[in-house]
Formats: sequence, C-alpha cells, structure tokens
Amino acid sequence: MRWLIITFFVSTLILSSCSSKSLIKSEKERLNSLKVQCETKGMIFFYNANTKEASCVEVTPDAGKRCTKSIDCEGFCEGSNASTSSGMCSKEWKLPSGCVLIIERGERFKRCNR
Repeated sequence: MRWLIITFFVSTLILSSCSSKSLIKSEKERLNSLKVQCETKGMIFFYNANTKEASCVEVTPDAGKRCTKSIDCEGFCEGSNASTSSGMCSKEWKLPSGCVLIIERGERFKRCNR
C-alpha cells in the first residue's frame, strides 16, 4: 500500500512539473508571436511584468527628434547619459514601466513609473 501511495505521489509531481513547463513555453510562444505582430505593424511591443499584460503600442510621429523639454514632443523628451541639456523625443506616448531620464528645460531628471 505504501508503495502505491509513493508511486502515485511521484507520478503526480512529474506530471504537474511537465504541465507547468508546457504552460511557460506556450506563454513565451504567445508573447513572441504578439511581438512579431507588433513589429510587423510598425508598433512597439510592450510587456508589463507586474500585471503580466502585453500589448502593441503606437510609435509617436516625432520619435527620435531632438528636444530640450517634453512639450517639444508628442510623448516625452528622453535623455541619455551622454548629453545633459538635450534628448530625443520618445517612441512611447507615455512613460513605460521602470525608470527613464527625462529632459525638462535643459536639465535631466530620473522619472520612475510602475
């Protein structure tokens, strides 16, 4: 009887392990497929790790244009580590999750969003 219980327990563990691995694999495949669809449409793939939601986001029309403040852009003025007084207009309409360097009136600010 013990042997039967142990065998059942081990086989249940193995099966549940296999099914969770296949779920993870299918989720990765779904996200990769969505990423390709976004890029095909000229959009940005966006994945929020907190909510586990993924979507396609339209690119701003002035993405990459030089700027000194966010009002110069459809989205926001994104800085880089190389320059302190100017940046480039973002591809995104609003701040993505995480931290971004923002340029406002020629000064860099680190802005974080969840």
